[in-house]
Amino acid sequence: MKTVSQAHYICLQFGVKNYTDSVVRSGYTSALNLLNPRENDLDSNANPVQVADFDLCPTWLQRQLARYADSQIPVHLQMPTEIDTLEVRFNPDLLARALHNVMRNCLRYAEKEVLVACTLEGTEVVVRISDDGPGIPEGSRESIFEPFARLDTSRDRQSGGYGLGLAIARRILQRHGGNIHVENRHVHGASFVLHWPYN
Repeated sequence: MKTVSQAHYICLQFGVKNYTDSVVRSGYTSALNLLNPRENDLDSNANPVQVADFDLCPTWLQRQLARYADSQIPVHLQMPTEIDTLEVRFNPDLLARALHNVMRNCLRYAEKEVLVACTLEGTEVVVRISDDGPGIPEGSRESIFEPFARLDTSRDRQSGGYGLGLAIARRILQRHGGNIHVENRHVHGASFVLHWPYN
């Protein structure tokens, strides 16, 4: 049984203000169903999420990353020189939730900086969020996206979380017809790759 504080955390992650003490591990799915099914439902079997055209990069990303301006770890946005603006279709509220869940993870473990890069690769838009922390063991690079997953490594030792942020981020990307995965950087650290169809 999840505790009241854990239930509170679960519901806050989904933007649900009215929660009960009975939210348990299976409440991960229940919490999804509390959201508006026509717009914010994260069920991968539901109808496609409502999207519209937005200037993802640099305008939208700059606005989202502005909240980290006072962070002790600098956050840098990298744009490919051949792209002035990148307008794509997405749900800004849901994508913001996914972005910030990943950002919080990277800022927690970064040593000196977090890099955010946006580009087009084939028919997909790709946002890479990279830190210079301890990285993620190869055998855990898929399991970290499972609800309540925790790593028994230096990357999870003092997180204070419940292992939901990345699971929620994956569900949101899947609802956009895309996905998220993690790679280790060439030197050290982790790079989270968020990708979904360009249009």
